[in-house]
Amino acid sequence: MSVTPGRKRMSGFADSISLEEAISRMASIDWKRPGHTLRKSADCSGLIASQKVLAAIDVPEQSVSAVDGYAIRARDTYDILEGEARDFPVTGISEAGKGFAGTVPSGTCCEIYTGAPIPDECDSVIMAEDVTRHGDIIRINRKTDSGKNVRTKGEDIKAGLQIAMPGDLLNSFRIGACISSGVSEIDVLDPLNVSVISTGDELIEGSERHIANSSQRLIVDYFSRRWLNFKAAGVCPDDPECIRSKIEKEISFSDIVVVTGGTSLGMKDLVPEAMMEFGKTIFSGINMRPGRTITLYESGRKPVFSISGLPGPGLTSFETLFEVYVQKCLGIHAVRKTIYAKASQNIELKKNSTTLRRVKILTGKDGTYFEAVKSSGIFSLLESDGVIQFKPEINSVKEGEIFPVKLNGWEV
Repeated sequence: MSVTPGRKRMSGFADSISLEEAISRMASIDWKRPGHTLRKSADCSGLIASQKVLAAIDVPEQSVSAVDGYAIRARDTYDILEGEARDFPVTGISEAGKGFAGTVPSGTCCEIYTGAPIPDECDSVIMAEDVTRHGDIIRINRKTDSGKNVRTKGEDIKAGLQIAMPGDLLNSFRIGACISSGVSEIDVLDPLNVSVISTGDELIEGSERHIANSSQRLIVDYFSRRWLNFKAAGVCPDDPECIRSKIEKEISFSDIVVVTGGTSLGMKDLVPEAMMEFGKTIFSGINMRPGRTITLYESGRKPVFSISGLPGPGLTSFETLFEVYVQKCLGIHAVRKTIYAKASQNIELKKNSTTLRRVKILTGKDGTYFEAVKSSGIFSLLESDGVIQFKPEINSVKEGEIFPVKLNGWEV
């Protein structure tokens, strides 16, 4: 059985590089970027803007009422003294989307509903509950100010306001702003297609010592979003030709391929051998725990990530690099929410190695704390709220020290 040059079986990863170097190498590649499509704004929620999105019109387009009530001239109330009242005839009705076509003479008012255009002659709105009405006459017992209960033209959104930058997630807030401000179509990135292939005889259904393939399902479900289409692409046995053929097939129509298992140095860790013919190795092994065996290949300007087949280490290490890939290489503003927390205990770390430690968040009387989750397996995912990335120079943590915690899940 052949061995990939530079990798000696069962000898460890003596030539592994730092996480910073791995990120630098990954960011230096001219990766193929996803295409883009012009879509109706109402169909873009959950996708990524490929260009700037600017408001097309003012919101509101003209001055409108902020309440149900009566539009008047404020100056008509200025001489109402305390304890006095004044009657105003109602000359018409202004409704949202319709307005009032007539005029409102001095000393009169116009019935108006929320969102309805303010008649040209008026500059203030008295709330309905602040007047008494008898037939077509209202009685006002206080003066009001110009602009009271009026939303002026462009008060909410000015035409030309930037709603989204390239790489921003078009969430419900941004979509609402687009539709309100006359943006009928948005140019969006095509969803990233990611194929997840698992390797290992033990994962084949019906095999003598079958092991459930939890890693593939975990990764597909954890990352899938509308802009990020992760797909379970099956299982390959421990056969380098089968693995090579499967990766080659998936990379032909996917943007990214992730291979779980087969990335270490055992006799059946065959992904490096399978990638020899059509992939360039960007890095092989990182001085990081967990994730020291993670490897990145480039094939046709597309990335192939080879990660641990163990659910906890595989997800934790891949997420660390994948987040950087979508940010630095694709310009997508995907991030995990970060909070700051204090250590609830002393923690010993692996010396001179980047450590990705899953932690549980605790809330105390004097702040937010984190507690290290001892397991690195799938139990660590159940128990943890996030991950702390400790730099190689940090060999221990003292109780009370503050560190940033990247919470589970993504925001954009």
